[in-house]
Amino acid sequence: MRFVYNLLWPLGLLLFLPGYVVKMIRRGGYREKFGQRLGWYDVDLRSRLQKRRSTWLHAVSVGEVAVALKEFAKRTQIKLEGHSQRHHRHRAGPPLQTRPSLTS
Repeated sequence: MRFVYNLLWPLGLLLFLPGYVVKMIRRGGYREKFGQRLGWYDVDLRSRLQKRRSTWLHAVSVGEVAVALKEFAKRTQIKLEGHSQRHHRHRAGPPLQTRPSLTS
């Protein structure tokens, strides 16, 4: 079954590609930021992005966003705790407080 799927997938893409191209042309505006979909950014945008400290999150579904944010929060908490312990050893205080998770 997997062989059939792998065989039919490229054929399906070729069949649906012309309709997709026509739809993009009718809708208009597809050329403006098309390169960004492929990870190509113009010089101006790259320079603006480099001035910021950003974290990008790419997900397809709401479930992926939830999982990614949960993992991101966990790793950030670990880094913050490590940073706090390394740089503030002379301070004695309570550990970092976290809110209870809504999903666990």
